[in-house]
Amino acid sequence: MVVNKGFSFSNIVGMYAIKEMPANHKLNSSNKIITALYPGNLKKLYSQNSYEEGSIAYEFQAIDTNDIKQIIQFCNQYGLLFSNRLLANQTNNYIFMKTYKSIFSEAVPNFAPDEVNLDMFIDEVITMHRLIGLKAALDTNDPVELINCLLPLLLCYTYKTPEPGTNETECFNNLFYKYLSSYYLIDQPCLFELKDVYLPELNHLLDDLTKFVYEDKTNRWLQLPLKLEAYKYMNNCTWQNYHDIMTNLLKVVSISSNDSLSELYYSENISKDLLNSCGITDLMLQHAAVTCLADHFNSQTMLITPELRFENDQLTSDWKITSLLEAMYMELSVSFAPNTQVKKCANPTCNSFFDVGIGNSRKIYCSTRCAMLMAKRKQRERDKHKHD
Repeated sequence: MVVNKGFSFSNIVGMYAIKEMPANHKLNSSNKIITALYPGNLKKLYSQNSYEEGSIAYEFQAIDTNDIKQIIQFCNQYGLLFSNRLLANQTNNYIFMKTYKSIFSEAVPNFAPDEVNLDMFIDEVITMHRLIGLKAALDTNDPVELINCLLPLLLCYTYKTPEPGTNETECFNNLFYKYLSSYYLIDQPCLFELKDVYLPELNHLLDDLTKFVYEDKTNRWLQLPLKLEAYKYMNNCTWQNYHDIMTNLLKVVSISSNDSLSELYYSENISKDLLNSCGITDLMLQHAAVTCLADHFNSQTMLITPELRFENDQLTSDWKITSLLEAMYMELSVSFAPNTQVKKCANPTCNSFFDVGIGNSRKIYCSTRCAMLMAKRKQRERDKHKHD
């Protein structure tokens, strides 16, 4: 598949397998990596000059993360999310070698195999799926799906959680887990214990944020590192809105987590009536969805810059993209045009989304395959009713 979204990108693609590494006891981390069996070669995935129907990003977010075969198949077709060998290609040497930048890695190979942590890959699949689900809920003004997609992006643990955030949404996620960790005053607390204090510490954080709106920052208790960090961000609208949504929701619903802190559970089914009863308005959720989407997409594409190249004895312009993950978020960014909307595939066994023009009510499936599967299923149902 070669996708045309107004930019070019080639990735190192080879054959891949899952490899066991020495045990890693860090929070929510396994000892498995996806590794290249041989160095691989450059393969063009995005181009301004050719076009095939399809989307690499939508294919990626639809991966069943429990199916290792699907993960390896995706990597065999498109390469890894990050490639050290591709990074080594970000020089001007190709000009002196009188070749193309897009094939320079093949001329000067780096034989160290690329590898990516399996948990990192899975986290990125889940995050992109939630973000696209959030965009679909925003397009259809579905408040229940908005809250179901939003809260995991704020409160679930990923491999990025321990790192300082680059935007307000990531900083909220990072601070919440600092509150959880500080409960035991150690860096890597037991998951089981963390799960037990999940709701109390979430309430603790929200109570502190409530106080910060009214407290004077010169108060001594605010000088504690966690308090000072929370106070700084609570002055801004994004955190105030996140705070209000969660504070109101926790008046009527309890939130808990699974052992790995990657999924949320609610004591009551989230419904539009429940959201209305606790004072969560559509506008609050729309603002939260937009800020969350903007933060994540801007963070993923912040390193993409215009790039001037010298090929065929002339200067050409493109975008400098250094990883497949950046390229997929770039694809989605340019796909989210004002005249398009994201829809969930109507095949109940499909986990994918797709984008269509606003007002297009005829396309309800993500692919011809799903349309044919559903057509056969409906035909079997009609045949069954005839026999009955």
